[in-house]
Amino acid sequence: MAKHPLGPDPRARWLIFLALVVLAVAWRMPYAATKPIVQVDEVQYSLPTVKRMLAGDIPFYISGTNYGAPVEQAFAAVLFRFFGESAAGYRFPTVLLGGIAIGITFLALRRVAGDRPALGIALLLALANSSVARYTTFSHGSYGTLLVLVGGIQLATLWTDQKRTFARWLTLGVLMGAGMYALKLAIFQSLASLAWLWLRSGYCRRLRDRLADAGLWQRMRAGAFILALGMTALAPVLYRYLTRRATYVISPWEKGLVITAAFLCAAGAVIVLPTLCAPRLREWTAAMCCGALLVLIPLPAELWFQTVEKPRLTAAGIEPYAEASYSFKHLHQWPNQARLMMQGVFPALLIGRWNEVRGFEETAALGWKALVAIVVSGAVACIGIHRWRQGRWRPDLQSADFLFIAPFLFTLAVLFPSWSLHSESSYRYLLPFLPGLGLLAYRCLQDRIAAHPRLACSLIGLYAAYSAFDCFRHIA
Repeated sequence: MAKHPLGPDPRARWLIFLALVVLAVAWRMPYAATKPIVQVDEVQYSLPTVKRMLAGDIPFYISGTNYGAPVEQAFAAVLFRFFGESAAGYRFPTVLLGGIAIGITFLALRRVAGDRPALGIALLLALANSSVARYTTFSHGSYGTLLVLVGGIQLATLWTDQKRTFARWLTLGVLMGAGMYALKLAIFQSLASLAWLWLRSGYCRRLRDRLADAGLWQRMRAGAFILALGMTALAPVLYRYLTRRATYVISPWEKGLVITAAFLCAAGAVIVLPTLCAPRLREWTAAMCCGALLVLIPLPAELWFQTVEKPRLTAAGIEPYAEASYSFKHLHQWPNQARLMMQGVFPALLIGRWNEVRGFEETAALGWKALVAIVVSGAVACIGIHRWRQGRWRPDLQSADFLFIAPFLFTLAVLFPSWSLHSESSYRYLLPFLPGLGLLAYRCLQDRIAAHPRLACSLIGLYAAYSAFDCFRHIA
């Protein structure tokens, strides 16, 4: 963990927290208060939810969908009741929660990288470009709520790691369950948090000590090899199913592959499991309760949708806007997926220009935005590899960096092959984990930032000026 120059005085860090929130809100509210309510997500889903709440209804999901906690819409309904309907009152909850999330990000990152790097990353989030700022300016689903909960999960994970009491595990479980209810993207942060806590647990240390025995390690390797064979046998079936979700019918030879894969996986498990040491009661009970809350908290909303809301929509002849199913692109189409990443996803995160973000475009043309994304990403990657080869930075799974960087990379890897989730506009799925990209870039450039702090501050200022211009021109 990094040392904190602010020292033990909590007033300084809370003042910075407040300043970041005020700055983020001030950055976004002029657009939120003046732009007309014409966005599709606002008109078709969010605003009807507010009106239902004003009429006395209590929806568990955003109206017309089977996901999304209507927290921001509930706040907007209260503001409408007291101050009347307005774009400012409608969007203020989203803007405020987005600003609070940036303050929470600072509080979490300072525990990992120190105050100055955390402040720099938080400033970049507060002074966001048009694409990034859009999802904390206009009422798109529940992104403001999700950002707050993801930051809360990160803080709670660090807090739980300090002292693994039952109460702290339960707090983490409540936040993870609430994150899953807000938007299922929170699963990436929850999985990263649970994996990191496991890697730093006493059980994991005992397991590593146990596998120091040559015989047990050889047995583990043999079991892992057989499990890998089982997954390899299953891979063609999964590939055909995922690339043909609408028309897939299992063939006789695929049934044979599934049976073979099941046998191999069972055999591998029989070999591997006896080599593992048993976790202690206080270790697995707390973690299991935490995992149970992750599953149980979003469950009532899902049951409500299936038993109450869906029949209402069906009776009214309305098709709910369901979450997209995960489906693979064929391997020969993956180069276009890479083009979408460099043409749309990374430029939207780095450059903005919301009015140029498109959907599932498949043209081969690469523009200047892609060139900027390639140059910046390539430069950071080359510097990071150079530092790694010199031994000045070694990524460590047990380091707290993992808690922030892993969700971003994991989300990127999961989205990349999916034709139903991956497009230029899919950059929005990475927004909750954008601090991880900032931390990764900082670790790669840490030496140069430390050597030239004034230059780093100047670049942040220039980026803020560009983002202000970009928001003025393109955020609507």
